Amino acid sequence: MELRFRFDYLEGRCGIAGITPGPGDGSTITMDQPCWRMARELYGPDLLALPSDVENSPDFLDRKGSWYLDRSRPGHHELLYRPRAGEDMRRAQVTAPVLETLVSGTGSPGRPVHDIAFKGLTFAHAGWTAPSEPAGFAAAWSMYLRPGRGDEIRLLTVPGNVAFRRAERITFQGNRFVHLGAQGLEFSKDSSHNTVDGNVFTDISDGGVVLGALPPETKGTDRGNRVTDNRVHRTGADYHASSGIWDAGSRETTIAHNQVDHVPYSGILSGPAEDVRGLMSGNRIVGNRVFATNRLLADGGGIYLRGEQGTSYADGAVVSGNVVSDSAYGEWNVGIYTDDSSKWITVRGNAVHSYRASIGGCSEDWGNRPVQNVRFHGNFWDDTVPDWLPRRSYPGGWPPAPDCGDPKNLEFRHNTLLTPDDPASDCAARPACAALVERAGPGESYRRGLGLK
Repeated sequence: MELRFRFDYLEGRCGIAGITPGPGDGSTITMDQPCWRMARELYGPDLLALPSDVENSPDFLDRKGSWYLDRSRPGHHELLYRPRAGEDMRRAQVTAPVLETLVSGTGSPGRPVHDIAFKGLTFAHAGWTAPSEPAGFAAAWSMYLRPGRGDEIRLLTVPGNVAFRRAERITFQGNRFVHLGAQGLEFSKDSSHNTVDGNVFTDISDGGVVLGALPPETKGTDRGNRVTDNRVHRTGADYHASSGIWDAGSRETTIAHNQVDHVPYSGILSGPAEDVRGLMSGNRIVGNRVFATNRLLADGGGIYLRGEQGTSYADGAVVSGNVVSDSAYGEWNVGIYTDDSSKWITVRGNAVHSYRASIGGCSEDWGNRPVQNVRFHGNFWDDTVPDWLPRRSYPGGWPPAPDCGDPKNLEFRHNTLLTPDDPASDCAARPACAALVERAGPGESYRRGLGLK
């Protein structure tokens, strides 16, 4: 049995080591260690006082299609399952994942694995059992904690069931990544000039694609990768604080013409986990269609950027031609979210509407981490702001002190306000905005193969 904790952009779980009946009607619950110690450090004791769910017990098999793996007797595990209507377990075909890595390739410094293509394949039925360990899954985003030496706590990334490290010119084209227990596809540890094109990612426990300098790494050279014309939907099936596509730190990366939808947290995330500088430059997030994000967790967005994206506008991030919409869930999410210490970003020629806030972010003045040097040119948006947030004299949702502060050096030019009552119809009536909608997402030649027509 385990407890799950969900707070804004955080979600994790810890197992229960035992329950001891106490005097009267009370009982003492003993939690798994070291999970509970790490969760207290990450979430704080106040948040842990209110678990969101209790899961993973045979007593909860009340819904048809639910199952439980009983491992209480070593060497004799038993799978309990409540059949769906019409299922005959004497004839049922059952697939139980054994592998955690389906395909992997790892080069060495100066000798990358290179020039391999995977086309038209299905990568399916891989698991990932680390959250079942006593260290559990004290987690935020696609990262979780593990004890290191002494009192050290290490921050790790949920791995890819298909993973390449120190890899160059690896191509994944026209494949399906389905029924996977970790991340779908990973490129990391100095992987450059790789291509992820025209693939489907769905029914995955964590995110679809992750690349760049992944925690615990704080440096690396990951350059010139392309994630284009893919469909990423209904990911984050188990680990909800995940993003459909995450670039954790790279250069000259292109994330273009993907469709990301129906995800529990953010659609496309660009930026390192910590305030690591010098990792990112020259990245392009262009022509993507993003909707139905943040369906479970708040404080994320359709396209979420954080951290230093370059050293000037010339080599900073460009977010252009994207259509981001229809995700007004919860109390707080942002269509194009420039958060934390975001800087050197150009947000140009996008259509954004029907989020709690169209644009904005928390400028972290504490620790000299303000949002700064972000320009918004030629966008269409409804400029929504939630009722609890005071409106600034300039567009967007920018929470004030004490938690956040004033962003610096924002630039607004030639943006068009869509009517908040029906922004989609207003966009459709404006030729330039309607053209953005027509062009965003996977190209015409990809759509049938992705199940979009």
